[in-house]
Amino acid sequence: MSWLFALPMPVINRADAQGLCGAWRHISEWVWLAGRAGLPTPLYSQKSTDRIDETVEIRRLHPVGTPTITAIVVGERVFGPHLPSRILAGCLRLAQLAKAGLLGIEFAASASENGWTFAGATPMPDLRVGGEPLLNALAEELF
Repeated sequence: MSWLFALPMPVINRADAQGLCGAWRHISEWVWLAGRAGLPTPLYSQKSTDRIDETVEIRRLHPVGTPTITAIVVGERVFGPHLPSRILAGCLRLAQLAKAGLLGIEFAASASENGWTFAGATPMPDLRVGGEPLLNALAEELF
C-alpha cells in the first residue's frame, strides 16, 4: 500500500490504510460524515449484541428493495440526476470531508428534503451512472 500511495500525482482516491481506492468506511462513519456535510440522514443505531452474520442488513440504512438514486462526485463536480442545490452542496462537502476525489453517494426515496435521504457512499462507484460526461471529467482530473 505504501508503494501505491507513493505513485506520482495525479491520483484520484489515493490508497490508504482503509482501502486501495480510498477509505472504505463503516456505514456509521458515512452517516456521521453525511450529517456533518448537511445531507439528510436516517436514524442509525447499532448494538454490541448485533450478530456478525447480519452485517449485510446492519449496514443497510433502508429496507431491501427501496428505490435508490446515485450521484457521483468528481473533484468539484457532481454527476447523475438533477439535485436540489442543498443536496448538491452536501454531496460536494461529503466528498471533501471524506477526502475523496471520486465518491459515489446513494440516496433513498423518503419524505425528507423532497425525497432525498442519504443511503450510503463508496469510493469506488459504478461509473456508468455518469456516462460520458463523468468519464470526461475523470480524464480532465488525471491529465
